[in-house]
Amino acid sequence: VLGAACAALAAVAAWTLTVHEQHLAAPADRTASFALADGSRVWLTPGSAVTMRATLLGRSVALDGEGTFDVKHERRPFAVTAGDVRVVDRGTLFSVARRAGQTAVILARGAI
Repeated sequence: VLGAACAALAAVAAWTLTVHEQHLAAPADRTASFALADGSRVWLTPGSAVTMRATLLGRSVALDGEGTFDVKHERRPFAVTAGDVRVVDRGTLFSVARRAGQTAVILARGAI
């Protein structure tokens, strides 16, 4: 019981630490570029979408489709999840694509 109570308290604490949440999507017929709440930037291919959740402890992005990320350097980690692949950024420029059950990551600058 104590373990369940602690887990519930931790979940509530994590939820209340949310600083910002964004849902962004590119139209089906063209690419789109968006500024994220933390100052990072994402370019999405047609029909792709992201949900970014920034907390005091970290930044996480759920990707559906393909996106290129130019991540603002800061102490909080920046993680992109696409399917079963999770990419943790160290302040870089990189692309993640999830198509037909396959995920590809291309590093353009920096380290992930």
